[in-house]
Amino acid sequence: MTGYAVVDLETTGLAAALHDRVVEIAILHVDRDGTITDEWCTLINPHRDLGPQHVHGISASDVRGAPTFDRVAGLVAEKLAGRVLVAHNLSFDAGFLSAEFARAGVTVPLDAETGVCTMRLAKKYLPRSRRSLAACCAAVGLRQTAAHEALHDARAAAGLLGYYLGAAGRPEPWADLFDRAENARWPLLPVWDLPEHTRRRRVPLGERPHFLERLPEGHCDAPAEAASAEAYLALLDTALLDHVISQSEQDALVDLAGRLDLRRETARDLHRAYLRASVLARTTTPFPASGRLAAPVLERETTSLVRLAALLGLSAGEAAEADRAARDRAPRPSAPGQAEAVARPGRFALAQGDRVVFTGATREPREVWQHRAAAAGLAVTPENVSRRTRLVVAADPDSMSMKARRARAYQIPIVTEDGFARLLAGMGAS
Repeated sequence: MTGYAVVDLETTGLAAALHDRVVEIAILHVDRDGTITDEWCTLINPHRDLGPQHVHGISASDVRGAPTFDRVAGLVAEKLAGRVLVAHNLSFDAGFLSAEFARAGVTVPLDAETGVCTMRLAKKYLPRSRRSLAACCAAVGLRQTAAHEALHDARAAAGLLGYYLGAAGRPEPWADLFDRAENARWPLLPVWDLPEHTRRRRVPLGERPHFLERLPEGHCDAPAEAASAEAYLALLDTALLDHVISQSEQDALVDLAGRLDLRRETARDLHRAYLRASVLARTTTPFPASGRLAAPVLERETTSLVRLAALLGLSAGEAAEADRAARDRAPRPSAPGQAEAVARPGRFALAQGDRVVFTGATREPREVWQHRAAAAGLAVTPENVSRRTRLVVAADPDSMSMKARRARAYQIPIVTEDGFARLLAGMGAS
C-alpha cells in the first residue's frame, strides 16, 4: 500500500548548498488514513562543528559514535522510495536530503513540488494560525512534546498531516503525487546492517559508566613507574582544566592508559593521588583558630571536592576522607609513593602572549571573549590552530571542527568558555 514518509531533520545551520550538514534525521511511515505505521530516527555524524547547539540540543559527544550520512544513505533511500515525502517546510528538508545524497555521490528524486508541506498547507487549513510547527500544532490541539528533536517534530508533522487528511477528505487534493512517487526512480544503494542505524540522543550522565570501567580490571604487577604516572596525571590535569572531562578527553585518557599498560585499580590509585594533591593545593586560606571554616565556605568547598571526586570516578566518601586529612593537618607520609610525588594539580596556566583560538557558537558572543582575552594580554588568533597555539576555547569540548581536530592532533588543551573564564581569573583578568 502506498503512503507517506514524514521527515524531520536537525542541521548545523540553514545553508544546505554550502557547508551545513544534517545531524539528526527521523522518518515516519504514515498510511493514507494518517496512521503512523513505522518510526526510525538516528543521529548523524557530520564531521564538523554542530552549529547552533542551543537550538537542537545535540552535543558532539552524542554524535561521536553515530553513522555518517553515507553509511545510512541506503536505508534512508529505502524508507523514502515509493512514498510521498511530507515535512513542515518541505523545501528545507528536501534540499538538505538532496545535498547529503549528492555528497554520497548519488542523485535522488526529491524536491518540494513532489511532496506535501504541512507548513504550506496551513495557509488553507489553518488560515488564522502562524506557520511555525508549534503554532500549527497548538491550533489543532496537538501536543508537541520536544521541539527541535527530529523524532518528536516528525510526529508533530504527522499529526498535522492527519488533521489535513480529515479536513480534505477523499480523494486528497494531492492524490496525483502517489503515482509520481511510485514511478520515481531511486538509485539502488547498499543497506548496511549496523546497530548504529538507530543511534539516539544523549544518555544521561548518571547512566554512563565512568571511563575507568573501560580499562582492564586489577592492578599492575608492579607500581606505575614515575614516568608513566607523570604522563597520565599530566593528561588528567589538562583534561580537568575546565572541570569537565569531555568524551574526547576520556578516550585520550583510556588510550594513554592502554599504551602505558595501566590497569583499572592502578589508574584509580593515581586518581586518588590527584584528589589528595588537589585538596592540599586548595587549602591556601589560613584556618581560623577554631580550626573550622565558616559554614557557607565549607559547604562550597565540599561540594566542589565531591564534584571533582565524581569526575575522577571516586566516591563522596573518598572526597570526605581526603578533605578531613587536609583539615586535620595530618602529616604527609615520610616516603610518599610515586603517584603522590608526581600529582601536581593546576600545572597548566596561561601567560601573556599565549595564543588562543576560539571555535563554535559560544553562549556569549565570540567578540566578547576575544576582547577579554586581548585585555589579559593573550594573542587572539582567528586563523586555524598551529603548533604555537597554547589553548583552544570551544563551545563544545567534543567539537569536531577543524580547529578542534587539529588541537587534539597537536595535544593542545581544549576548554569550555567557563573553563577559559577560570584561566583568565588565574591571570588576574576579570
